[in-house]
Amino acid sequence: MRIFLSYVAADQAWARQLASQMSKAGLQVVDRYTSTLPGENPYLAVGKALQESDGIVFLFSPDLLASDQLAGELEYALGDSRFEGRMVGVLLRGAKADEAPWIMRHLRFLEDGGSPTEVARRLEGRLLKSREAGGSKAHATS
Repeated sequence: MRIFLSYVAADQAWARQLASQMSKAGLQVVDRYTSTLPGENPYLAVGKALQESDGIVFLFSPDLLASDQLAGELEYALGDSRFEGRMVGVLLRGAKADEAPWIMRHLRFLEDGGSPTEVARRLEGRLLKSREAGGSKAHATS
């Protein structure tokens, strides 16, 4: 299963640790930073990475919530039924679910739990479960 990881540069160290743990669990992880080659159009590269993904994980930190990047990635994900039941938000650095865009408040959120290893384990369970179910109309928060 290919997962697009949405985050900002300020969260890159934590995101890389999470991506490493997700990869160990058998998930292929892509993001805007690793999908773009030098000289390549970053918007086209991100669009292609999203097109080829089966799910998306948003690392909601105060910086991502304040960024313009979130709107584009969110708009893409909401417009593609492949992501139904396969979008998960992870709350980082004190971000709260009610700070997310209103349309995402039904999203399944995970508290960061401190450890990328623990978050990866929980994400793996949710994403693989949604794949087996073929997506889900029910969204739960935790």
